Amino acid sequence: MVQQERRAAKQHSDVLSAAKPLWALARRKEVPKAERAQDIARLHDAIRGRVQDVVLKHDASRIVQTLVKHGSQITRDEVASELAGRFRDLAQNKYSKFLVTKLVRMCPKRRASILAEFRGHVVRLLLHREASGVLADAFELYANAFERALLAFDFYGREVALFTPALKKGASASED
Repeated sequence: MVQQERRAAKQHSDVLSAAKPLWALARRKEVPKAERAQDIARLHDAIRGRVQDVVLKHDASRIVQTLVKHGSQITRDEVASELAGRFRDLAQNKYSKFLVTKLVRMCPKRRASILAEFRGHVVRLLLHREASGVLADAFELYANAFERALLAFDFYGREVALFTPALKKGASASED
């Protein structure tokens, strides 16, 4: 009884209490694709609009990871757009760093914008205990040449910025 009251008093407990049973259904191993798609859709509806609020918690981060892993590309892109602007903080978090790595791997259209959020902070993130793994995986395993240049750009001096217009903030590979 006391434990339930403590859980209910926590921030975003209503979202988590609604999402956890749906998560249990969505992460089952031996499920037909059609049934899993329905479970993922219900799970997405339960946390839609609240992903930023819950993603820093251990159990909720696992819920969002399951959504990204088993969801459609549209679902992944929606989660990535909802988290836009917070990827640097998420990469430094003990629980949500795995989600950032999953989004970098599974959302190739959003990868450049995710990595662009690290611009200006790459050196500090490489020294961070949690974020260093995220950057290493992104650079070594998933990034193309342009995205690698976005990450490596912080290691050069300010003078280089004068001569590389394609690497300015908000630029994309198509502007070359």
